[in-house]
Amino acid sequence: MFEKIVKNSRHTRSKYLEPISSFLLKIGVTPNMLTTLSLISGLLCVYYLFTNYTFFIIFGISHLILDGLDGVLARKTKETIQGKYFDLITDNFIAVLLLIKSGFYLNDFYPYIIAVLYAIAIFFHVTRDYPTWHLRTSSLAVLAVATFPGFPYETMLLTIGYLTAGVVAVYSLARQLQFVLKKN
Repeated sequence: MFEKIVKNSRHTRSKYLEPISSFLLKIGVTPNMLTTLSLISGLLCVYYLFTNYTFFIIFGISHLILDGLDGVLARKTKETIQGKYFDLITDNFIAVLLLIKSGFYLNDFYPYIIAVLYAIAIFFHVTRDYPTWHLRTSSLAVLAVATFPGFPYETMLLTIGYLTAGVVAVYSLARQLQFVLKKN
């Protein structure tokens, strides 16, 4: 089921971002250039989290759009292993930073533990191609709601968000363990 959702998402992104990616290809923009811009936007998004809602949203949305564009552009050109891993690491690095900054903001150590568990799951996904679930887009969505100025349940929603991320991280690690045990 998860694979079907990912496939439909890619199809939708390709459909809507095709004209932009064709233009970018014509002017010589590469998928790795877009991934680098996505990384910069993501870092700025994390920087402005909890300090400037407008900039957080602007850089968060630009991070997601640039990430979508780099995938569409990579599928139009020759996808490379280096580019695939650069994109994967960039996306998940942003998710880990969002967890860390949430822990700092909430003055709570659990998001740090979850960030480490998620980073371990991503490490095994990248180095061994073990299955995993990704957090970044859903994390940005929860943070966009929770940090909206005047939202009354910010702490509660942030806590639910990082606990959900913890469930995803533990689930990913359990799936990876299952994957390893099936191979042996």
